[in-house]
Amino acid sequence: LEQWGESAEEEIRHQLHEFQGRLSYRQRRKHQRETGGRTRRVRTVEFVQAKARSWVGAAQAVIKKLVEVGVEHGQVLSIDAHSNGKDRTYIFAAWYSKDLPAEGKLQLRFEYLQDTFAWGQFYERGALMMNSVNPTRFVDLTFHTAGPGLSVMFVFYQADYRPDEIDSVQFVQGKAQSWGDAAQQVVDLLSASGVRRGQILSIDSHRSGRGNLIISAHYSPELPDRGELALHFNVHQAATWTQVYEQVAEDCNFKEVVDLSGCPGEDKKPGFIIFYYAGESPLNSVEFVQAQARNWVAAAQSCIRKLSEAGVQAGQVLSIDLHQHPDTKLASCTSHFSRKLPARGKLQLRFETQASNHSWNEFYQTAANQIEGLKLEQFVSLTGSSTTGGKAIIFLFVQDRKAGGYAADVPVDCWNLNGTWQTHFEDGTSLWVTVTGHRAVIAGKMDGHWEDVTVDVKATPPVFRAKWVSD
Repeated sequence: LEQWGESAEEEIRHQLHEFQGRLSYRQRRKHQRETGGRTRRVRTVEFVQAKARSWVGAAQAVIKKLVEVGVEHGQVLSIDAHSNGKDRTYIFAAWYSKDLPAEGKLQLRFEYLQDTFAWGQFYERGALMMNSVNPTRFVDLTFHTAGPGLSVMFVFYQADYRPDEIDSVQFVQGKAQSWGDAAQQVVDLLSASGVRRGQILSIDSHRSGRGNLIISAHYSPELPDRGELALHFNVHQAATWTQVYEQVAEDCNFKEVVDLSGCPGEDKKPGFIIFYYAGESPLNSVEFVQAQARNWVAAAQSCIRKLSEAGVQAGQVLSIDLHQHPDTKLASCTSHFSRKLPARGKLQLRFETQASNHSWNEFYQTAANQIEGLKLEQFVSLTGSSTTGGKAIIFLFVQDRKAGGYAADVPVDCWNLNGTWQTHFEDGTSLWVTVTGHRAVIAGKMDGHWEDVTVDVKATPPVFRAKWVSD
């Protein structure tokens, strides 16, 4: 422009546009050579629709339907969120074309945000979420109003494939008037689903709001096939919870235990069920720890602390189970373990929680999504229980592999707060805090920083205090 003057600006822009066009053409031709032919034209577009009583449930359901109709990565055109208005039915629709090249198995994930932000703030948050997604894996972004003053946003993306991660987690459920009948239903359903030995992740017992006895099982057909399922179970009952824990610990010896789960029986007596594969196992010296509290989070935290105090290592936990005492209504968390099992390093248990009045199927599906993407050695236990007021809870326990001060094997006075933390409150609620230096983001939506920070490393456990200032 300095050499030719402003009159040449239009010509320069025209030449630049032509250059970009030639570059795009060359890129397309390169793609065609690499993929072995011309780009396929879309002739047939189809769709699936899913409805649920929650946004997350509807999003999970539409992903499941895409998988069921055989859609693969690269064939999804759009995913949209909408609703029927006042009846609180939430809907997702997805359009796809199988004329598009298949780029591998569809493994859709999503990030979502529900808040009272103005739309401009939602768009900014959407941009931040999209920045964290591999551009070649991004699928779609959708918004919708979610109630008085509320809006919701979903970012859908294809998960990066890693062969050592748990994938395609599914579940079955059995209901009956006795634990033996419910357990047999689950065994039969797993067999009918073609589940093989080594593919079961979790089996848990709980009650419905109407008092039905329920047993659910999560599994992945992608896990290694170790032969015929040959799944068995034993039901234990005793006068006290301590007695039934002891019975279960003794019964676990020399069995290949799949999972353990406790729940009051038909007569409200303490009960536990052991699920195990046929054949003998070298497992022995099974022990347990037990903790009670007035809320579920406190009970889980206390149980984890007792495991650490007992010197339990990663790879030695057989099961963690949550159940409610029918008389005191206290939350109980019990873990069975064996220190004879091979140790795989320091035990660093973390948990993710769900607590609501959703249906059990919605709980199961959300848990399945949380498990997918974990490495098998990270998964520890999945357990749920009915609570008061028609609500229920589910806890997913994992061995944490993330970096961060809390997970670091360093002296406590060397810890720092950098990383992502899950904070827990006495009422059972929790939220995530991401800390970088003195700056942080709470639950992915509130920016701010810490002031007046003090850390008491001599307290047990160490205490962090600070003033949170919103930016």
